[in-house]
Amino acid sequence: MRQFVVSAVVALMFVFSVSTASAFETSIFVDGPSSAEIGDTMDIVVDFSTVGDDPYVGIELVSVSVLFNTSLVTYNQQSSLTPSYALYVSGGKGNAYLLPATTNLTLRANTNDQILMDWQNNALPGGNRDRCGNYLLDGEAALECGFTMAILNFTAINNGLANFDLSNSSPGNILQLEDGSRPENVLAGTGSVSIQIPEPTAASLSIFALLSMAGLRIRAKRS
Repeated sequence: MRQFVVSAVVALMFVFSVSTASAFETSIFVDGPSSAEIGDTMDIVVDFSTVGDDPYVGIELVSVSVLFNTSLVTYNQQSSLTPSYALYVSGGKGNAYLLPATTNLTLRANTNDQILMDWQNNALPGGNRDRCGNYLLDGEAALECGFTMAILNFTAINNGLANFDLSNSSPGNILQLEDGSRPENVLAGTGSVSIQIPEPTAASLSIFALLSMAGLRIRAKRS
């Protein structure tokens, strides 16, 4: 069983914003080989992070999308993973934190190739409070925090190069803070998997060779 963990092997690149106190970044990567055969499954990971002078600024809404080619892969929503909360502050009543919206991990209405990762504050209007709790990076109170928004699972169905494109500007996407401002959500990373037709096994090659030899013998007798 795959466990949902924040990846420690991928370096998150942080971009500082001049116009706001904090900067935000969403990144994507393939958790596994860069090649697959038809029928194989693959995981695509999406991380969200903040950094700046005041990285714990209140977030009201954050939504990004992953776009994919439906002729090459199918999306397995039931096998995809997402945390039950993020940017959490423990203790006391009225704590605010981000929760996955009902549309999180679903295909956007009237589309078959846009997966939504939608998060909202649990007490709108508001904004999460002054630290990242369980999703603090490296376990330290540094000026950066984040969480894994989703691990999306797909199955390869056709040969070709399957690209998984992260988007912050598709219909429905937004990043809004508690003061109503909408800062830039920088995108980083790439996701692509080369899908190939499975190579014939040794057993199937042997059977093919035997059938070919039998065919040659039948032709020789007839002649």
